[in-house]
Amino acid sequence: MYTLPDETVVHTPPGLGIGRAFLGLGSELTQSKCHLAFPAPSSDNIGRLIARKGCECFDEVTPRSAAADRLSAHLEQRIRNWVRSQRR
Repeated sequence: MYTLPDETVVHTPPGLGIGRAFLGLGSELTQSKCHLAFPAPSSDNIGRLIARKGCECFDEVTPRSAAADRLSAHLEQRIRNWVRSQRR
């Protein structure tokens, strides 16, 4: 992310190193599928890397965006599923 002189914020796609670090952290924390969300458009490299590992990538997540709505719906469903599993 960087700021232009007129204070416009530009989000750049995360590099492949960030994707690898994310997957490493995810594997240390959990054995289940992990999810990556960031405000920039995804790069092809990140998308392929995440997809190969069975993880999901939510890119271009900014307040009140369609991507934020998708991420919110996904999280709500995961929480509902978890609550349901705890009642058994």
